Amino acid sequence: MASVGESHCQRRSNRKIAASSCALFLASAQKTTTCTTMTDQELKDLVAGLAVKSDRLDAQLATSQAKSEQQMVELRTAQAAAQAEVAETSRVIKEVGRRMGAMASNQGDVAEEFFYNTLFDKPEVGNIRFDRVLKNIVGGKPGRQAEFDVVMHNGSSMAVIEVKYKAHLNDIEQVQRQMQRYRDMFPEYKDYKLYGGLAGFSVPDDVAASAREQGLFVLKRKGDLMEAQTEAMKAF
Repeated sequence: MASVGESHCQRRSNRKIAASSCALFLASAQKTTTCTTMTDQELKDLVAGLAVKSDRLDAQLATSQAKSEQQMVELRTAQAAAQAEVAETSRVIKEVGRRMGAMASNQGDVAEEFFYNTLFDKPEVGNIRFDRVLKNIVGGKPGRQAEFDVVMHNGSSMAVIEVKYKAHLNDIEQVQRQMQRYRDMFPEYKDYKLYGGLAGFSVPDDVAASAREQGLFVLKRKGDLMEAQTEAMKAF
């Protein structure tokens, strides 16, 4: 009897276990099916979202490209305007330089004419009287020539005068260079006493003082007359 009861209990237990297993299987299958359905939806949503974002990105790129092209057009226009302005500025500078050069040349010519005429009328510097007064003398070989503003001669002395509208300190060295050039280019005067002079419509006091210290004489315009500073002149 005990064996029959145990067998009956065993069968009931097996049926419960089978029922539980079946319930677990059904629940698991339902869960798996739900998870699979959600994953597909998420993929669909993701693809849709990417498509929207792609469209937006394309639109942004198109807008950005259009702006870049417009900016390039504006940049080219600005560059062209700047180049035109630079060209015009360069032209104006050259024209101003040309006019200033012409004006300086004219002023120099006026100064040379004044001192030449004055010395021609009275060819004296200090206590030295000259027989000849020449202007714009060119000496030297082709390619190595030099022009001398005013030159004065007598039988034993000569004077080389550099004329400026306004004299500067560096013009003193130019006078000295011109004196040496004259010696080299006109060897027939090698035994003559050589005097150097700086002449100008305007000769500042410091320039005149420095010239005298170098043994040069200074000629200045004073109204319609010429003032000569010859106390320190010496022969070279």
